[in-house]
Amino acid sequence: MRRIFFFIMVFVFISNVFCQIYISEVSDAAAYKNEFLELYNNSNSSIDLTGYKLIRVDAIPDTAEYVYDIGTNESGTGSEFVIPAYGFMIIARGNDKATFESEWGTLSANTAYNNGNTLLYFGTATARRWRLRSNDGTPDTDDGTLLDDTGQAVGGSGNRHYQKTIGGSWILDSYTNATPGAFDTDQSLPVTLTSFQAVVQSDGVLLKWRTESEIDNLGFEIYRSQTQDADYQLIDSYRANPNLKGQLSSSTGA
Repeated sequence: MRRIFFFIMVFVFISNVFCQIYISEVSDAAAYKNEFLELYNNSNSSIDLTGYKLIRVDAIPDTAEYVYDIGTNESGTGSEFVIPAYGFMIIARGNDKATFESEWGTLSANTAYNNGNTLLYFGTATARRWRLRSNDGTPDTDDGTLLDDTGQAVGGSGNRHYQKTIGGSWILDSYTNATPGAFDTDQSLPVTLTSFQAVVQSDGVLLKWRTESEIDNLGFEIYRSQTQDADYQLIDSYRANPNLKGQLSSSTGA
């Protein structure tokens, strides 16, 4: 019996932000070099972040203070630059991974670790706003495609902030509750899926699914592969098929 694997991608609309990679958590720490910012890759492909930029911003008056070029400005050695598919990247404040894990515990297998440096003020008394930009700009400059912007000061002394949903509001909490390399129990993707079925028919496979709720969902794309570990090929998209369009924001789903 031949198996065919399917993958469904959800596309979310967020004004001025392409959310394939986004900032999911920013936290203080007991040791200042263990402060961190967490990125999440909401796609089915690993992404090399070399040349991407993390911008430290004075929240008032929204002025860029420092540009961290990933792949160039790390302290020490051993930093990773590729964020796994549906995985995380932790950017610390200058510590190596072993020292970071001595405070926070072992990171999950789908979490890349980047040492960062001491100029990344994730837990200082004056909290900062953060922007993430793609690698199509000029090094050491606040330019290039904007991928995410916290929109406010997050983290800071004794604190951590996390996004409850993609593009959602930031939740303030104690840094002692931080979860580097994992989502919080109330952190979620913008679509709650309640059922999914693949029914074999004489002329193909019929896919059925139901959502409980959707947040800013533009629609779905369906990918297919002959084996679980092979590359997935796009076979249909909400861009061409109106049946795959999302509900934008709905508490009842579809």
